[in-house]
Amino acid sequence: MKPHQVTEEHRKEMIRLYLMDKKMSLREIGRKLGCSVGTVSYYIKKAGIKIKSKSQLLKGRIITKEARQKIRKALSLFTKEQQVEIIRLYIEEKKSCKEISKIVKCESATILNYLKRNNIKRRNTSDAIKLNPPSTIFKKGSKINLGRKRLDITGENNKWWKGGKYTTKTYTFVLSKKHPFCNKKGYMSEHRLVMEKHLGRYLTPQEVVHHFDFNKQNSQIDNLHLFKNNPEHSKYHHFLKRLILNEKQKGMCKKTSILELTK
Repeated sequence: MKPHQVTEEHRKEMIRLYLMDKKMSLREIGRKLGCSVGTVSYYIKKAGIKIKSKSQLLKGRIITKEARQKIRKALSLFTKEQQVEIIRLYIEEKKSCKEISKIVKCESATILNYLKRNNIKRRNTSDAIKLNPPSTIFKKGSKINLGRKRLDITGENNKWWKGGKYTTKTYTFVLSKKHPFCNKKGYMSEHRLVMEKHLGRYLTPQEVVHHFDFNKQNSQIDNLHLFKNNPEHSKYHHFLKRLILNEKQKGMCKKTSILELTK
């Protein structure tokens, strides 16, 4: 029966069955009248009646012997031989629920529920780890490796390998993991490495390498100059800017860029 086919007689019958007669559930009323649970609950709520909880419905009911037998059969999934075998495997042989489930051919959750139902004391996690230790000993905060071999896909073995070099909008970076001042990925800027090779020592973090032609991709030694710190480097840039302004004011300089002036 669809919602639009429900008449006033059907509605009254629903309310009578739900409240007066046998205190039937929504599902039972739906089966009797040939409609869904949703339609029954909709018309009962529309009449201003509160829907009862499961505990309220079960209060006045008497469970018959047949119903009890059905419940027992549903709960007792295992035969007597299987029940004895499960207890023996868990207590004597000290096997886990997962291992027992493979032997009995069921899920590990069913074994766990069976042990709970029969009040069998279950093992703690510490006892379970002692009986079945992992393949590697681990400490708190460390990554657990359970014997899985990880493929070496770094460096030349990686399909995206570009020879240990990559360029951004400004600088070129070269892979040098052993360098004391490399970044998190193990890369260093190329112009600093070229200057270090020329001097034969590591540059300090305060030292700055300047490009004469202002092209940061050009890392040839003839194009590089070393400053002790960043203030000295910025002073040099300010000096070049002042030169251009002075020449422009005099009207003698047609060059407008620092690069042209320094040539």
